[in-house]
Amino acid sequence: MSGLIFARDRAAEQTLTEVTLAGATSITLAGASALFAVGQQLFVSEADGGETEWLGRVAAVDDQSIGFTRPLGRSKNSGALLWRAASVLETPAVSALPERRALDGGVVAERARGGDWFAVQGAEPRQGLTLTLEGLTPAAERALIGWLQDEAGWGLRPFTLVGEGAE
Repeated sequence: MSGLIFARDRAAEQTLTEVTLAGATSITLAGASALFAVGQQLFVSEADGGETEWLGRVAAVDDQSIGFTRPLGRSKNSGALLWRAASVLETPAVSALPERRALDGGVVAERARGGDWFAVQGAEPRQGLTLTLEGLTPAAERALIGWLQDEAGWGLRPFTLVGEGAE
């Protein structure tokens, strides 16, 4: 792969019924050929949806198993979730350089003029990341802007960004 992949939402989510060891490049999955196709971007996560790992593209698929292009980095227990992204944009960018990370803990407290606390508000913590993408062609830039607007709500809806060296 020589670019970046922006992925959003889960499609064809399946629960694994067997333990899959780190280093595996295929997973036993009954009925896989009805849900997945060669070339689709594939992901796996723990049963609770956490610890998402990118498995690369589907390399082979039949009625009993699915093969992928990147070896599994961490073993997965029975109950882990296998899925493909519902919406994908692949860009030819050569790199995504993190410029700034911001963490909002979700607590807002305000003081009155006299110094007493008068309002405390709790919210879900949020994390933001500002990236500089290098190597985009004008056409790829237009496609990315359209995808971010239509699929990711300008980044307000969560999405996954993967590329070389990604986990």
